[in-house]
Amino acid sequence: MYVGFVRLLVIFCVINLINYLDRGAIASNGVNGSQGTCTESGSCTSGTGIQGDFNLSNFEDGVLSSAFMVGLLVASPIFASLAKSVNPFRLIGVGLSVWTLAVVGCSFSFDFWSITICRMLVGVGEASFISLAAPFIDDNAPAAQVSFLHLPPLSLLPQDNHG
Repeated sequence: MYVGFVRLLVIFCVINLINYLDRGAIASNGVNGSQGTCTESGSCTSGTGIQGDFNLSNFEDGVLSSAFMVGLLVASPIFASLAKSVNPFRLIGVGLSVWTLAVVGCSFSFDFWSITICRMLVGVGEASFISLAAPFIDDNAPAAQVSFLHLPPLSLLPQDNHG
């Protein structure tokens, strides 16, 4: 059982790492980009990144960055509550499926609202993992190893993340 649990822990670590890479990607300037600009002489340059591709105002760009957190904060207590009546491992699977579909949806987004809704769903999907992985480790790890087994996933948490 212990070897199987260690494999599951490795999978949790990889999922956690991918979640944080995705979370940081939207916030990065390279992906986020900038608005297009026009000079007084009439020459215009197109914007870069998401802000340029979707022609987002600074306000819309801020909303897009915050949309993830809305999904995460709304869905986390719902998943935690559902874990009392539904198998938490299944809930993690459902959440990661939502996360996967939402990330694919982000790649096919065509305007501000489509990418904003997809980013909210990314937050919903991540909420299942964030709120249920640690309690799942507590409930299923060998009793003598619980504290030690929380260390690898926690070591992958960034110290300063602006989701």
